[in-house]
Amino acid sequence: MKYLTENIWVFNLKGSDTEDFLQRLSTNDLRNLGAKGSKRTILLNDKGKIVDFVTVLKVNKDLLMISTNGNEDILKDHLEKFTVLEDISFSIEKVKKHTFITEGNSELNEIQGLDLIEGNYYCSDDYRFRKIIALIYNEDSAYLKNLYLKNQEFAEESFRSFAIEKAYLYSVSELNENINPLECHLKNFISFNKGCYIGQEVIARLDSQGKIPKVMVHITADFRISKGDKIFSNISGFETECGFISSAIYNDEIFKGFGFIREVNLSDSFNYYINKDNNKIISINKLN
Repeated sequence: MKYLTENIWVFNLKGSDTEDFLQRLSTNDLRNLGAKGSKRTILLNDKGKIVDFVTVLKVNKDLLMISTNGNEDILKDHLEKFTVLEDISFSIEKVKKHTFITEGNSELNEIQGLDLIEGNYYCSDDYRFRKIIALIYNEDSAYLKNLYLKNQEFAEESFRSFAIEKAYLYSVSELNENINPLECHLKNFISFNKGCYIGQEVIARLDSQGKIPKVMVHITADFRISKGDKIFSNISGFETECGFISSAIYNDEIFKGFGFIREVNLSDSFNYYINKDNNKIISINKLN
């Protein structure tokens, strides 16, 4: 089994209004977490764009919220903006986070929901693939040391390649205020019957119309592609800018990454190329 190590910011939220507050701000239904539970949810701005894709842990009466690296400040400002008269306070702490991949390995599979083991939190997560997310507060834990001995740490580049293959989002390259959650296949983390939340009207309208501005896709190429490259196609005799590459990596002798294509320009019959160079053809694969 392999694991990724990140140093991330964890928001510790306290107060009698905390659960109601997050319920009003986030897309998923956070009720019924119990005394120990976890759930992923999305916080949006009023335009329906992503502030952050977070994991919320219920620890007795408090809530821990795991942010995405790079989104800490915007998430902090967002929480402060909507905290007015509620009984809520929060602190922010930098914590080591491990993402243990359990595919093909039964170890750690007994963890369901949230467990506190020798001072460290372990929560199960099934987004895109089975994993255990660990927040490390006690490096002297015998249980943790045993996991270190039995498992191999992912290099960041190797994990990024694995994440692209699995369509797993954990980077601000895709989780940012230029993208809404329907565009990057996060609909499963939106409740359409929980009541109001920030950005709900935009998301409900896009969903009911069955149309979204752009769609996240897999991209592969046999030449170098880079984040920010523009994607073009020849449509009805006109060179048309169709989208952009949001992240890219070189692995297994190919370049691959994520990109976004305008839905109106997305077709299996089109050839797509990079930066107005129609010799640089890329392959586009739609995601489920």
